Amino acid sequence: MAHQLAYAQHVAIMQTLMRKHQRYVPVILTYDTKTVKWSVNEQMLLASLLQCVRSKFEVSSSHALFLLTKGGNTINMSDTMKDVHARYKSDDGVLYMTCMVENVFGG
Repeated sequence: MAHQLAYAQHVAIMQTLMRKHQRYVPVILTYDTKTVKWSVNEQMLLASLLQCVRSKFEVSSSHALFLLTKGGNTINMSDTMKDVHARYKSDDGVLYMTCMVENVFGG
């Protein structure tokens, strides 16, 4: 019961934030053991978000970054955040993503 109440409150908060900031997409991104919450402009390209992630987590250029949706889907880097959010948002309206890192160039 308490979990359902907490989830209902979470959904209500997310809906309020999305109404207040209609041109922004709520994103929760997990990288390694870290989780960040962002409100991203809906016209931002996924490639731009990837650069923000690289900078935020100080990922070396010798590593390739991949963003996956909650369902494990890879996403086209030329998609806008609005398009990605429309396709992959969760029931609570939040876009949950995971960042995967792979070594490249023998790194």
